[in-house]
Amino acid sequence: MKTLFSSLRTTRTREATEHTQPPESPDGAPAAETDLASETFESEAAPEISHTVETSEMGNITVSYAHASPSPQNDSPLELLLSSAFQTSPLPMALVAPHGQWLLINPAICAYLGYPPRQLCDLSLTDLAHQGDVGILERSLESIEIGAADDFALEIRLFSRNGDELPTKIFASAARERDRSTKFLLVQLAEIGATENSALSPDQQELLFENRIASLESELEKLARHNEILTQQLADQFEEPAFDPRKNVVDPLTGAYSLAHLERMLESEVARCSRSNAHFSLVLCDIDYFTRIKTGCGNQNAERVVLHAAQIFEARLRRADVLFRTDEDEFAVLLPNTAICGASVLATSLRKRLGENLVEDVGLCSASFGVAQWSGHENGAFLLERARAALQSAKNEGRNRIAIADD
Repeated sequence: MKTLFSSLRTTRTREATEHTQPPESPDGAPAAETDLASETFESEAAPEISHTVETSEMGNITVSYAHASPSPQNDSPLELLLSSAFQTSPLPMALVAPHGQWLLINPAICAYLGYPPRQLCDLSLTDLAHQGDVGILERSLESIEIGAADDFALEIRLFSRNGDELPTKIFASAARERDRSTKFLLVQLAEIGATENSALSPDQQELLFENRIASLESELEKLARHNEILTQQLADQFEEPAFDPRKNVVDPLTGAYSLAHLERMLESEVARCSRSNAHFSLVLCDIDYFTRIKTGCGNQNAERVVLHAAQIFEARLRRADVLFRTDEDEFAVLLPNTAICGASVLATSLRKRLGENLVEDVGLCSASFGVAQWSGHENGAFLLERARAALQSAKNEGRNRIAIADD
């Protein structure tokens, strides 16, 4: 691996490798033993081994396992430092997707679990957990994914490749986007060693146990501090600029107008309708569970969902109607000379169409809608506020539905 960061190269391939079945139980030995050293860390001259796995936040990630000497000419001091700390650490460490799939692993975690890197990355963290511990592990991962926690520490049982039960302390810290969605988890494992020794007296065994507990607690504190620092450094490296609905007049992804342009057009439409005694309506649309789509399918696939929605809208709008992208996952449609009933019909058609079409590498998506008609006396900002309140009502009632704004 050249550096920790150069090994996390985002690829544009749409294919992901299929996961192999979990290893055989202790009763059935693997068909052929694989030498960990020869496959992954045999020599510096060994070619780099890459393995593509389907991930959550970062799409398809090319994870490199073979050693390669870092190149000071190409890598920054911070990259070299982090890569060296990760690869040479005697502590089992990994970057893990929010759902538990390995993204990046170091040699120590392969040695601890007894797996060659390729086989280990075909499994998830929960695949290796004892059945009695899967529930608490999944709940802990979910608490990070939904933003209820930023880290956790668990004592659970993991199974090695040869079926040995490994009492393990797991530390996990989340690296987050600006919108608080989870990019990945930095995970560290620490073995909880047995203290049984029949040659020692009960008092000696108790003293040995207390000493080991004190040593382990001290080591865990160091791990937690190291974990927090490394997580933040990794998050800073991968951080992407937040979507700014006011930055451009036209959204470069969808071709829709911006929020700032919508606010100007609302005031113009209010002035026009006030003079001519006409009416108009506003429809707001929010893609359901967009943060979850980004986390589970990656940023590229999330953008594909946004573009897919924009294309459906454009295909069903009249020449006079105007489409806006008002947030990362939100659209607005300005409907001149349209009463609330006509706007509701359009929203119903859009919602149905969105739910009928599969998005590649994502699946079926849905959206919530808020519909409002200009009252005849309010300004554009107040109309937008009423439409947003209706949209929030649709989301609160379970999403994938339409709500009409109060007058």
